[in-house]
Amino acid sequence: MLQSLLVEIFGAIPPSQGETVGDVVPHKNALVLFEDNLAPVRRWQTELLKLDSDALRAMEIAVVCLPSDNEPALVNGHPQSLPVQKIRQELQGGTGKFEAVLVSKAGDVILRSDAPLTIRQIQEALGVAPQSPEPD
Repeated sequence: MLQSLLVEIFGAIPPSQGETVGDVVPHKNALVLFEDNLAPVRRWQTELLKLDSDALRAMEIAVVCLPSDNEPALVNGHPQSLPVQKIRQELQGGTGKFEAVLVSKAGDVILRSDAPLTIRQIQEALGVAPQSPEPD
């Protein structure tokens, strides 16, 4: 489900040849999800991201999912061969637990959470004003 959601939100991304988050998604902010694929928190994060996919696109965020089991890594819903262990080491991500790490385009970690992130939390971390709903 997460794969199809992310493909719908972001579209295709070319295969990565890099070894850092910046190499994997150049010129984009990255929301890196270290996840245990069986954890309910993963589904919770998926639902939160679905609520406002337009805001994610506007903030130029690529979602990188790094599972702790033998499932493939995903970039915007597309399975990719990524240097998962190197990225875990770069971002000091654990294994077997959920963690969300927001990385700026410059490669700086600007937000780290062991709970799912809301769009508002991501906007605040990036210094982006929340979009107001348009009047009827």
